[in-house]
Amino acid sequence: MTTKIPADKPRLLLVEGADDKEFFRKLAEHLGIRDRIYLVECEGKSNLVKYLIMILQDGHFAKRRHIGIVQDSDYKTNAFNSVISKLKKANRKNSSKNKFSTPSKPLVPSTELPYVSILPVPLDSEGSLEDLVLAALHADPIMSCVDDYFACLTKGGVQIAPNRASKSKLNVFIAGKIADREQAARRDANRKFLREAVAMTWWRPELWEHESFNDAKAFLQWIAAD
Repeated sequence: MTTKIPADKPRLLLVEGADDKEFFRKLAEHLGIRDRIYLVECEGKSNLVKYLIMILQDGHFAKRRHIGIVQDSDYKTNAFNSVISKLKKANRKNSSKNKFSTPSKPLVPSTELPYVSILPVPLDSEGSLEDLVLAALHADPIMSCVDDYFACLTKGGVQIAPNRASKSKLNVFIAGKIADREQAARRDANRKFLREAVAMTWWRPELWEHESFNDAKAFLQWIAAD
């Protein structure tokens, strides 16, 4: 169900789902800019056009200053071109005179208000948000166990789908964390998704400083600064 966006929120960040929303909420909190960006969960990338049209038609378009859009760089797709296509489709289907301007490349805002910026995740390769998180967790001792597990699956004949590998690896990593006796005695015991991982007791603030999050941090800071 489409959620109405408050009129007094000039800077919006549109994300695919609940995991993405919680990740970017936590990252914005870490950067100290949480109150400057309003997060909108689109309930899947297939609903992005619907939300874009809502922004065009809700009567508050003139109050919007910056629209950020995040989309996973799924396999065999071009996330940036996909979002551009959806922006243009929303412009065509919109019954009002309002139109979105379109950026020329990822991260760089369009030149007309409201500015529009697009962040494919990861920026320069196929994958998803989980790839960034796994990169930040690569030094954790149990990550080698996760790698061994997936090597065993492959040896056992499991053909791991490329578009599910990172999500599955993160799920196994989280399962390993909550199996620990100390962690299982805490509220972490019932957490198993990305949106919950960034709230777990073992998620240290310094993890946000990993280079894998640099593009996402810059993206949020540019939106907040406009």
